[in-house]
Amino acid sequence: MVMEQTTESELLNLISTRHSMSILEISTIMNLTKADIRYHVKKLVKKNHLIELLPNEGLPGRPAKRYKINPNYFNHNLENLISGLISFFPNKRDLVEKLSDYFFISFVKSNSQQPILQKLNSLVSNFSKMNYASRWETQFQGPTIFFSNCPYRNIIELHPELCQMDKLIISKFLNFEVKQINTIADGSSYCKFLVLIK
Repeated sequence: MVMEQTTESELLNLISTRHSMSILEISTIMNLTKADIRYHVKKLVKKNHLIELLPNEGLPGRPAKRYKINPNYFNHNLENLISGLISFFPNKRDLVEKLSDYFFISFVKSNSQQPILQKLNSLVSNFSKMNYASRWETQFQGPTIFFSNCPYRNIIELHPELCQMDKLIISKFLNFEVKQINTIADGSSYCKFLVLIK
């Protein structure tokens, strides 16, 4: 006897095939009303199966909210895979340099002539797209960047060199020296980086 798929599992399967989807897109494909989809999506967000994404800034009108699968929803072996791959680099400094270049290339670049405030906003936006929950503040010593989430939280204690990668990305993007103040890897509730503007 074949069990009928529930609306929620069907919805999760659909979103898992895309990067993210809006309520309208889901309702069109599943042939259900937007109200029905909104109801199920709200339940799945509450269960932490779905993540609500912030609308893209700078778009005309009121951009629709989008939803994606929480990466922790599916069972995986990513921690072991990443630890295995990192073990192939006996020189951690070389690894950090290569990884920082890899992610830096994927960032939406700011114009080198832009004021530092615009660069900081762009940097924070790029990190937020990578699940860092980032923000920046003006402090007495200089601009300070905070990460409320570490997307490598599950492996960061084994591989604290990934914090150095973040520091390098910030430094390359802003073209300033950066000092790491504290990190989630050291038991802090957030990562903190000070931009040393001379």
